[in-house]
Amino acid sequence: MGKKVVIVGGGFAGLGAARTLASHGQSELIMLEGGQRVGGRANTRDVPGLGRVEFGATYFHGLEGHPLYDAAVDKLMNPIETKEHRWGFLAEGGQLPLSSAEQQQVSSALKAFDKAVESSVAAGKKHRSYTLGEHLQQTLEESCQGLSPEGRDMLLKAWRWHELQLRINTAAPASTAISTEWWADYEELTGPNVPITCGFQAVAEALAEGLDIRYGHTVDLMQWDQSGVKLHCANGATFEADAAIVTVSLGILKARHQQLFQPALPEAKAHAIQALGFGVCEKVFVQAHSYSREKYTGEAGRMWGNSSGEVAHTAASHAPCGLPAPAESQQCACLWLAGAAAEEMDQQSDERVIEGLEAVLRAFPALPQTSGGHRPRGRLFFAGEATTSRHMGTMHGAYLTGQDAARAVIDSLAESKL
Repeated sequence: MGKKVVIVGGGFAGLGAARTLASHGQSELIMLEGGQRVGGRANTRDVPGLGRVEFGATYFHGLEGHPLYDAAVDKLMNPIETKEHRWGFLAEGGQLPLSSAEQQQVSSALKAFDKAVESSVAAGKKHRSYTLGEHLQQTLEESCQGLSPEGRDMLLKAWRWHELQLRINTAAPASTAISTEWWADYEELTGPNVPITCGFQAVAEALAEGLDIRYGHTVDLMQWDQSGVKLHCANGATFEADAAIVTVSLGILKARHQQLFQPALPEAKAHAIQALGFGVCEKVFVQAHSYSREKYTGEAGRMWGNSSGEVAHTAASHAPCGLPAPAESQQCACLWLAGAAAEEMDQQSDERVIEGLEAVLRAFPALPQTSGGHRPRGRLFFAGEATTSRHMGTMHGAYLTGQDAARAVIDSLAESKL
C-alpha cells in the first residue's frame, strides 16, 4: 500500500488498527499519541508498598478467541502467566468466610441471578423500553417466594452484591439505567476473567514494537475531506495523510468534537457522540499488611458490597456502589466505585476518602489489615470501545474496533485507485 495513514491515539484501538494495517503492507503509517506511553487506559504501575497494580484495565475478559490474549502469548512468552481472579464472599462483621451452608445459599442465589440476567434478553425483545433492573426486581420477588427468613436474607444480600458488580462492570449508576435491548448486544468471550502478572502495559508495549509512534503529539485540529486529512498538533507539528483513524476517548469527543474537526462531523455522527452515555468507575488501592488467598476461594468466592444499609455512614457516603476486594497484587486490596459514588469521591479530600475506607474495613474485619491509600464519509474513520455494542468497555472490544477501522481504510484506499 503506497498511501499514508495516521492513527490518532495509542490505546488498544489504535494498536489494533496499526498492527492490522502493518500486516497488510501499510508502510507509511504514523501513530500520534498525546502522552508519553501507549496503552490508553491500560496503565500498570509498580507502587512502593503496594506492588504491581493496574490503575486501568484489569482483566482478560475470557480467553478463548481473545485477540489480546493471543497477541500477548505471541509477543511476550508462551504461555504467558495468568492467574484466575476470585473474590471472597464475606458477611458484614464476619471474621471468617461464610459457612458451607451459607456458601451453598449464596452459590444458588448467584446462579439464579445469572439466569435472570440471561432471561432479560428475551424480555427486552418483547418490551424495548424494559430495563435490566426492572426485570431483576420482578425475578427477585419471584425467587423469594417460599424461602425461610434466613434464606431470603441471604438471597437479598447475594443479589445486591451481584447488582453492585453490574454497576462496576458497566459503570452504570444502577441496573435500572441499563436497557435489556442494549444488554442483549453484549457478547462474552469464553473463559474466566484473569489478570496478567506482567501487567497490561507490557502487552501494549509489545504490540507497539516497530511502530512509528510520535509521543507528545496532541491533535488539536483535523481538516478532512474526500482527498485526505491534515492534522494539526498542539506542539506545532502538522501531518498530511490519505486517511486517519481516530481512536480518542468518547469523553474527548464529547468535549471537543466541534473544535476538533473541520468541517464539522456529519450530523448523525455528532448526534451519536453526544447521545452515547458513559459512566465512571474508579479504584482505590490500600496497602495490606496481611493476606491469605485461601480466605477468598471457593465456589461462592465473592464478596457482597457495601451500601448505606450495610456499613457505617462514612463509608456509605463514599462507596454505596463499592466492592472491597483483594487486588492484583498480594500486597494490597482494592475498593471499586462506580457511578455517583465515584463522582462524589472525586470531590472529597484525601482525608475524607481515607475515613470512608477505614469505615469499610471496620465493617469487614476479615479483610486484610490495611493502611494508606492512592488514588463519516471521506477519509476519517473512528475506533474505540465506545464504538461497539458487542464488546463495549473492554480492551479486546477496543482492539477489535481498531482492526475493523483498519480494514475499512484498506478498502477505501483500494477503491480510490480504481
